[in-house]
Amino acid sequence: MSLAPPTRSMPYRLALLVALMSMSIDIHFPALSTMVDAFHSTHQALQLTISSLCVGLFLAGFIIGPMADAYGRRRVLHVCLLGFAITSFGCAWAPTLDTLLLFRFLQGVFAAGAPIIVMAILFDWYTHEEFARMGSLIGMVITFSLALAPVIGGHLSAAFGWRSIFWFLLGACVLLSAISLPFLPETLKEKKPFHLKQVLASYADIFSSWQVIGHLLLPSILIGFIVGYVSLASYYFIDVLRVPKDHYGYFQACGTLGNVLFCLFASHWTARFGAHKVLKGGVLMAGLSGLFFLFMALFAPHDPYLLTMPVFFLAAGIAMVFSPAMSLAMRSFGREAATVSATFAAVRMGLLGVCAYFAGIIYNESVTSLAALFVTGSILTLIVYVLLQGATLQPTAPSTAHDQT
Repeated sequence: MSLAPPTRSMPYRLALLVALMSMSIDIHFPALSTMVDAFHSTHQALQLTISSLCVGLFLAGFIIGPMADAYGRRRVLHVCLLGFAITSFGCAWAPTLDTLLLFRFLQGVFAAGAPIIVMAILFDWYTHEEFARMGSLIGMVITFSLALAPVIGGHLSAAFGWRSIFWFLLGACVLLSAISLPFLPETLKEKKPFHLKQVLASYADIFSSWQVIGHLLLPSILIGFIVGYVSLASYYFIDVLRVPKDHYGYFQACGTLGNVLFCLFASHWTARFGAHKVLKGGVLMAGLSGLFFLFMALFAPHDPYLLTMPVFFLAAGIAMVFSPAMSLAMRSFGREAATVSATFAAVRMGLLGVCAYFAGIIYNESVTSLAALFVTGSILTLIVYVLLQGATLQPTAPSTAHDQT
């Protein structure tokens, strides 16, 4: 039998930790223009504050998962949260852009832990069906936090300056750790010795399965491109369309409201129609959102309200893709749930970093760069989904207690 959460509220407290780590990606977006002036730098250079964090998330993801399988979820989570608090302080203090980029990289290293470990803990607690429902919650939390973060960051930056954003991350980390960690038991029933050879063999098994990697790519591509879009939109909306920076976040929050609404139904649809059909619907939704944005870019390039509407449908597509894709990918590697979760996080953050860097290169202070990013993400998602069709997910690891429930 699977374990159970110690309290009914514990999964939601852990979800808040995931939300905070996700917020660290884009909470400073409304302050990017201000930071360009503060560091006497360029838009392209400030995009590295996103890419450096994602590089840290990407690299750490591969090692944190196996460590959580070897040393336990709780211990590794403690270390990651402590490191996140320290590096948030470093970001708030940073006197130069180079120093800020260094601390953003280290912040990403430690921020990688919470999403990976929380997904593994949920897998330890729940059956496949229950995990799919909780996965919808985590997917909603990630996207909603990415939407809420610019709202918070915009107000903090306007009232107290850009450094206050990182002081907020520090304070929130301390608070959420205090209400979660003392009450969180260890959920790993059987620890695996940490051997580099075994870790590499586990990743070789995972990466050798196109079905697993393909399912992990689908939500990763969508999340990467929506974050890249939001980072570019901060420049375009604030500098070109003259949207006040403390209002910018509301546009993106309204756009990603689609994720919240569709997450409320995604688990029900999965139970009724199956993960494959819900996944297909989400991919089609994302593809149509690309066409919708292209239409708006052609006929309403200076209307921030109309440009925000396609984001609603892209975020809705993410809600429908995230949980089914994650569940399908993890079924065959139940004994290495943290490693699969780490692979998902690493793939997601790696693509996010690439998208942020690509966004900085193509930005030309016009809506065409936003359209190019939006449409590219939609097309790549459709291509990956088409390549996945006709293949069968082959189990490559022994079943766990989840298969007995």
